[in-house]
Amino acid sequence: MTSTTFGIGVPAFGNPRLELDVLDMARSVEDADFDEVWIGDHVALNRDMHSTYPYLSKGVAFFPPDADWYESTVTASAILAATTRVGVGIGTMVAALRPPVLLAKQLATIDRLSSGRIQLAVGVGWLAEEYAALGIPWDERGKRLDGLIDVLRDCWTGSPAGGNYGPYHLEEGVRTFPIPSSSLRILGGGNSKAAIRRAVERCDGWYGAAHVDAESLEMLRAVVSQIQSARPTSERSEQPFDYSLNLAVSARQLQEKGSAYLAGYLEQAITIGIERIVFGFGWASLDQGRDTMGLIREAVNSVTREEQP
Repeated sequence: MTSTTFGIGVPAFGNPRLELDVLDMARSVEDADFDEVWIGDHVALNRDMHSTYPYLSKGVAFFPPDADWYESTVTASAILAATTRVGVGIGTMVAALRPPVLLAKQLATIDRLSSGRIQLAVGVGWLAEEYAALGIPWDERGKRLDGLIDVLRDCWTGSPAGGNYGPYHLEEGVRTFPIPSSSLRILGGGNSKAAIRRAVERCDGWYGAAHVDAESLEMLRAVVSQIQSARPTSERSEQPFDYSLNLAVSARQLQEKGSAYLAGYLEQAITIGIERIVFGFGWASLDQGRDTMGLIREAVNSVTREEQP
């Protein structure tokens, strides 16, 4: 269990009313001795969002469309500059909204300048209105993301092959240096069948999402089993594969129930095979965030203590 990586999600949008700053939150995560800071990603929201938000039972996003969403690659760069040790993850990036060669260059540059501290999970997203705002057909999202992942991989060799990558085309002789370190891997984000297929066929791991409950543990067992069954016939079967989870945690429940209820979930998730857990919770203030991280740390310590040398 000591090999499990533990991270904290911080909101990638500003909230002047609460005087929360993403850099202060990231530094507090590093001070609390977690391994990674993760941020989400949106490029454009809409005043009238009719798309179903898949991570809450009511299907409605909890953030307003006029929130100050910071661009994720820029925000990740700022966090990396403001910290010294933690890894910084973008997940799940709605990568198909971006030009693939430019994204490859941005991520490779961040990786090199941060000595390999950047992490990445990609997915198609859930907001059709966001694709419309950028003039990208919603029904092409899957094949665009598949092609983009292939472009990223080839660009990260410095000398991508010319030709077609799904809907994208690269000319012969293109050079895309610098190449990133081997630590820059691509996780496939999402719980859908298509997302899990993409993770197996094109990615270096799976980045799922769950709440702390028995139902999500059953989902994890099913997904890990499905991936393990599918991996042997994948073209990437010889490559390492990570099982990661963005775990929504209720700060209120932690306060009411204590860290024991979370520790029980973590122990089972790790036994199932989850190797990275990123805790997401609502930040009302820096002090509240530090208190919540303290309870999470208690839970983490209780499931890792026996394995410490």
